[in-house]
Amino acid sequence: MRNAILILAVVVGSGSVASGGRIIAWGDDTFGQVSDVPSGEFVSLASGTWHSVAIRADGSLAAWGKNDFEQCDVPSGYDYIAVEAGTRYSMALKANGTAIVWGDISGPLDHQLPLTAIAATNYYPAALDTNAGAIAWPGQYLSPRMPDEAYGSAWSAISGGGYHYVAICTDGTVDAWGVSGLVTYTVPQGDDYAKIDAGFNFCAAIRTDGSLTAFGVDTADQLDVPAGTGFASVSAGRHYGLALTEGGEVIFWGTDSNGIADVPDRSDYLAIAAGGEHAAALVPEPATLSLLALGGLAVLRKDSRRRFGGAIQ
Repeated sequence: MRNAILILAVVVGSGSVASGGRIIAWGDDTFGQVSDVPSGEFVSLASGTWHSVAIRADGSLAAWGKNDFEQCDVPSGYDYIAVEAGTRYSMALKANGTAIVWGDISGPLDHQLPLTAIAATNYYPAALDTNAGAIAWPGQYLSPRMPDEAYGSAWSAISGGGYHYVAICTDGTVDAWGVSGLVTYTVPQGDDYAKIDAGFNFCAAIRTDGSLTAFGVDTADQLDVPAGTGFASVSAGRHYGLALTEGGEVIFWGTDSNGIADVPDRSDYLAIAAGGEHAAALVPEPATLSLLALGGLAVLRKDSRRRFGGAIQ
């Protein structure tokens, strides 16, 4: 659920863009998840159960929402390339392949190899390293049960849900595992998985033809994915999913709660991050256009300070 978006060059899920944008949010605002969105230009974001974390264009971090375990008190620095959010903690990946976690789990995530991707379930973090293997650090309450072949497996992406992980293998197939007794679903067959994101008790994925699929628990229609192709990224929340189309629109499915289904109507979304019952997204910065006559050539440029013929909205 973002508590579960993997963000690294859009390897899986969504939440990262080549050029920056501003953040908008909707849904549950109990802890300021919507009203306390930071201003500025951002390139990546992730949403957890009750908070969100994002990377600014300068590589620094910002976080907002519930902060009972200081999960929104971000570390300093300007070299972050990926973020994740759990329930009471946040984590970030640095450009040098190291990762840090803060909140009710805190400190560097020690590992002998550089890390390439990170993932957060509700209560414990995990990562992929340069050996394409997965490594998990036990959380405060639960310890993950990894597949026997976990370390050294040929995985290209990983995502964490409520109490489980999913990973895309380099051959396009998917592995899933979790805490014994809490995750019992079967992963659909196929070697055409391109992107995947884990929600609270289900997973949503995009296949190589651009279509959506989902598997796991279906108590709230969270497996009833939209039909068609042309989906660019996907994000799974508590009992719902969000899909970003290649045309910049966001489509909701699942069960509405706290207004999470009220996706702002626009067609310029850059990235999405589904949380527990709130969601955040990157959209382009608003721009004012001015015309400059240069030798008879009309040139459009973005300029928020210049106006002509009155204010331009």
